[in-house]
Amino acid sequence: MCFSSTASFTAAALLVPVGIASIRSVLAEAPRPGGGNARLALAVTPLIFALQQAIEGAVWLGVVQQPPAPFTEPAALTYLFLAYAFWPFWIPYSALRFGKEQEPGRPRWATRLLPAMGLLFGLVLWLPFLQASGPATPEVVQGSLHYHAGLVFADQRLNDLGRGLYVAIICLPLLLAASRGLVIFAVGLLSAVALAEALYGHAFTSVWCYFSAVLSVLILWIVRTESDTAVARAATLPG
Repeated sequence: MCFSSTASFTAAALLVPVGIASIRSVLAEAPRPGGGNARLALAVTPLIFALQQAIEGAVWLGVVQQPPAPFTEPAALTYLFLAYAFWPFWIPYSALRFGKEQEPGRPRWATRLLPAMGLLFGLVLWLPFLQASGPATPEVVQGSLHYHAGLVFADQRLNDLGRGLYVAIICLPLLLAASRGLVIFAVGLLSAVALAEALYGHAFTSVWCYFSAVLSVLILWIVRTESDTAVARAATLPG
């Protein structure tokens, strides 16, 4: 299996209509009691994955040049921001918002504290890349992009712990979101973790993000198939 700018741009192009369809599906639903739409954040997610894959496509175009094109490092830093800092915030936020609508009794602190913790942890991982030029620029290793992203710890055991915490921050809210579709999405992400670690450990960040982007097509199915359930549960609430 080989990755390239073509693979990244193709994934981005495929996810754009998926994201648009997800958003339209959510906006077309009847208004929820209390106003607002807690499902929109989840529906937007495929478009953000499309943006991330388009950015990595640009990284590919820059890194294959010798020397790398001037835009390569800024594009890589943006890509790593999405990978390390944004997703640990956005996935818990959108999943718990969606799950709160499926299970309205969920306490508000869960939808605020967990995403905030994810953002803080993600910034700890990403900010060191801003302190020096060069390390963010990846290299092609065995057909995949290696970002030299060994997290921020010198000890490999701490790096392994940090990676496990990163995966837990993203996947646990999906598993706890009272949504069958999000549980399936989480299982897919965990399977992608195992596959990326086993076969592409040298390029884990790039490969897992690619697999995650592809898996985000499930979001269109989730917002369409679970909308009626959410409406029915919300309508039964007192007051």
